[in-house]
Amino acid sequence: MASDINKHKGARAIRLIEEAFFVARNMPVASFIPYCLGTMPFLLGLLYFWNDMGQNAYAKDRCITASLGLALLFVWMKAWQAVFALKTYAFVSRGVMPSWSIGSVFRLVTAQTIVQATGMVILPVALVVTIPFVWAYTLYQYILIQPVRERVPLKKMIKENFKMAQAYGGINYLVMLIVLMFGLFVAVNIAVTLYSLPFLAKMLFGLDSVFTMGGFNPMNTTYLFSVAVVTHLCVDPVIKIIIVLETYEYRSLETGQDLIARFNLIKSASKMAVVFICILPFWVAPDARAHDGISREKQAPVTLSVDARKLGNAIEQTMAQREYAWRLPMEKKAATDAPPGFFYKSMEWIFSQIKGACKVAASWVNAFFEWLDKLKPKPPGTPQAPAPKSLMNPKLLAAGLLGAALILLLIFLRSLFKQDPLAKPSEKAAALPDINDDGVLADQLPPDRWVDLGRELMEKGDFRLAVRAVYLGTLAGLAHQNFIRIAGHKSNREYTREVGKKALENEQLVRDFGHMVNTVDQVWYGMRKVNQAIFEDFFDAHQRISNAAG
Repeated sequence: MASDINKHKGARAIRLIEEAFFVARNMPVASFIPYCLGTMPFLLGLLYFWNDMGQNAYAKDRCITASLGLALLFVWMKAWQAVFALKTYAFVSRGVMPSWSIGSVFRLVTAQTIVQATGMVILPVALVVTIPFVWAYTLYQYILIQPVRERVPLKKMIKENFKMAQAYGGINYLVMLIVLMFGLFVAVNIAVTLYSLPFLAKMLFGLDSVFTMGGFNPMNTTYLFSVAVVTHLCVDPVIKIIIVLETYEYRSLETGQDLIARFNLIKSASKMAVVFICILPFWVAPDARAHDGISREKQAPVTLSVDARKLGNAIEQTMAQREYAWRLPMEKKAATDAPPGFFYKSMEWIFSQIKGACKVAASWVNAFFEWLDKLKPKPPGTPQAPAPKSLMNPKLLAAGLLGAALILLLIFLRSLFKQDPLAKPSEKAAALPDINDDGVLADQLPPDRWVDLGRELMEKGDFRLAVRAVYLGTLAGLAHQNFIRIAGHKSNREYTREVGKKALENEQLVRDFGHMVNTVDQVWYGMRKVNQAIFEDFFDAHQRISNAAG
């Protein structure tokens, strides 16, 4: 199982992060209340403990008491984080949050206290060694997601999570590396925001503080610790959701829980459809009878006459609206562009005059504020605090912009002179992927190479694999022509919808691609047997799609 999970580590790591952000956006806001309720008191207590022990003259006398309180807040945090993990797991698996009892709460708090307390010793040691830190850190995160109703022995729980950490070891290293870079980006933004807020308050409201009077050092440990705390609140929920997704995927491979969840969703949807169909006649019939009675007794027969010209104008106006215009095929541009007319020149002159007037008005406003600043009375002999230095040194800013411009220029030149992999596929020998693997993506080989592989398999008599190879070549060709975008989490139906949106004016292409998708679903995922005639029909559809897309 571990070897199957670790296939295509990079793509799976990106997919997990994308799914984590998707889940975070779609989860109810109330689902994050347990996390905030448990994490924020501990972080505030840790910040207070940091300042109190570093600046209080009597820190030694109350260090033990404060440490005990911090330990209790740590247990409180891990217990509520376990509740958050369970609610996220219920959301991902489309399940129901289990009911709580005194015994289940006691088991959860006891297990988290015993296991998570060892992390205070193991995780710092693993961080010093560096290599096993990610593996140890994810192991402690897996322990947060434990069944509430079942009484699982502590030894068995640690053993199962140990296997899971081994299975996702390679993927988690990539995930944590990407999350670390994202966390550094978030930390820089938070640091700049916290540093700029006092200066914005002084500029807008005239509020002076120790930050604006030159007494604030950006390298202050309290300031850096505050930035780290806020960054943790932004990044840590995403890590928890990634761990939940890995747990759900790992358990689904053993128990088929994902299939059961989808079956329950379809079952509930079918029940709602039956209820709706049953109540629909009772909902519509009284209104229909009432309208029928009114029409028979009170209303006279009305004859409607529609003007064809007005109807045509109304249809054109409706189709010109934004919500309908994007569905229409784009008109081809004329070969020769007409010179701009009088109206265009007039509007261009008007906009230029407005722009010049705005610049003049802005200069007048700046001059007015400078005049008001000169009129403000200043007490004689009062030393003025020096203006705070800007975070952006002009020389450093210019050097950074120049370096960014050079990097972009190098990237552009590299893409300009880079050889198209689809131009000469014979010169670039690509390793053949395992076509039996469902995780193989169409962009791993050029379209022509997939088609050649399909012909080779057809000559060997393996029509099933030949159909899959030709289908992957079709997907690669459509992606090259910007009809679809290849992604590991997409299904064949999603590709069909993409093709339908991008090829509105080419109904034959849409029909051929739908025919190919139906054949692949019946052959690859079903029990349909393929012969020479079916494969030739399938290959003819591929050629028609390639010609139409090209």
